[in-house]
Amino acid sequence: MGGTGASGGAGAASPGTGGSNTLLRPVRFQTHHLLSGSALVTGGSGGGGGGGGGTAIVGGGGGGGGGVLMVYANSIQIDTLGSAGGLISGRGGAGAAGGNASGAIVNGGGGGGGGGGLVYLCYYSLFGSSKITAAGGSGGAAGTGGAGGAAGSSGGNGVILRYNMQTRTWE
Repeated sequence: MGGTGASGGAGAASPGTGGSNTLLRPVRFQTHHLLSGSALVTGGSGGGGGGGGGTAIVGGGGGGGGGVLMVYANSIQIDTLGSAGGLISGRGGAGAAGGNASGAIVNGGGGGGGGGGLVYLCYYSLFGSSKITAAGGSGGAAGTGGAGGAAGSSGGNGVILRYNMQTRTWE
């Protein structure tokens, strides 16, 4: 949750948490053993909205970064995205901006949505390639009377999608 704004100033929005990261050790030509529907990476949680204060308009809090796993051929590169939202394609939604309620009191901004878990399996074999992706969470509602807005929802888990080389579609 965000802090309550002091008189004449805006309370700081709290950052979201980073998502988990998963380390896989695939054996050559055995990436296809991963099961469709398996959740491998969890999305981060949304940050709380900033508290309202003074006459400034307070924006939403930052969304949580999703965990990222990238597999290249038979080697593994793992990247950790921090608490700042918007760094991955599964980023969370923006929090609601706080409005000026009564001239002197500004409503707190809503928290940003959590980033979705994102995994790309850049691995090609006789069985095709796979990818994992998830949507981000939604933004939180604005606070009232100078209080910080609610935190945004958490991002989704990364789920494997299989690429069907015959139909050329992800499934």
